[in-house]
Amino acid sequence: RATPFTHLCALRNETLERRIWVCRRCSFAPLFDFDIYDTRQRVTRRASECVAQLVCCAVRGGIACGEMTAVGARSTLHTSRTLAAVVQRYRTPDDSIIVYEKLMQGLPFYTGSRVVQFEADGLYDELQFGASQAPDRAQFFWSHMLRLAERWRSGQRTFIVTGAECERELEASLAPAPQVLVRDGDRVVLVNFPALPGR
Repeated sequence: RATPFTHLCALRNETLERRIWVCRRCSFAPLFDFDIYDTRQRVTRRASECVAQLVCCAVRGGIACGEMTAVGARSTLHTSRTLAAVVQRYRTPDDSIIVYEKLMQGLPFYTGSRVVQFEADGLYDELQFGASQAPDRAQFFWSHMLRLAERWRSGQRTFIVTGAECERELEASLAPAPQVLVRDGDRVVLVNFPALPGR
């Protein structure tokens, strides 16, 4: 593909060829051989430098675009760290953490414990293999609202981590009324006990 550098090199090469032809036609050609060779070398070296600079700029531009894209992605990507930090301030070893209709694979890592995954349709996306094969799957994979409601009103402290779009649905289905422990963007943690501010 032709570039400005290609045209420039071609033009200079054409000029050099004319000079060589003129020098060869005259009796003083040997006097000009070194100058012609030196000029040709300078043109070739300059063209190589221009190409190298162009490639370097392209690479730097690609890296910069990649970094900007990564920063933009990180700014929109949510992790479970904020939610887990608040849950950890309140939970005790006997408390239950239930992830409701939302996949948060980082939550067990940040809380340091297993969580119950609730999906009303019984489909657990990336966790489906564990849901169908794990020996204790009945303990950690739920799909019946009645079971969740029983645990909620049992008196055992329970944390439900879910999307904000499920909040009204849970308020209508659970008693006592869920209380908001923390919000983080489009996610929320609901509890069945009075949260103590500042704890």
